[in-house]
Amino acid sequence: MYRQPLTPSGNEAKECSEPKANGKSGHRDSLWISSLYKSVQSWFKKKKKKKKKKKKKKKKKKKKKKKKKKEEEEEEEEEEEEEEEEEEEEEEEEEEEEKEEEEEEEEEEKEEEKEKKEKEKKEKEKKNRD
Repeated sequence: MYRQPLTPSGNEAKECSEPKANGKSGHRDSLWISSLYKSVQSWFKKKKKKKKKKKKKKKKKKKKKKKKKKEEEEEEEEEEEEEEEEEEEEEEEEEEEEKEEEEEEEEEEKEEEKEKKEKEKKEKEKKNRD
């Protein structure tokens, strides 16, 4: 289909828009077709660019989300490790306290035994004196 050139009379317009004898169309038509072709090409380029940009953005977003998830998991693991370490430290402290208490009790028992022995010695000495 040929485009109607911008001329006032209909006969002239038809003459211009019809193909010439050697198979070429009028100058205006070829310009219009080339400009149309260029605009269509640019539209497709823009569309392709937008699609590519959107895809890239989506990929970036997905990557960011994955990274964030990984960081959260690492933080959770670190927190769990810290909690475990704290629990171990608390257990160690409790064990140390228990050992200290046992040692104190043993020392007290030893002291009591010493005191008893001393008392017995004193009593024996008293008896021996009498």
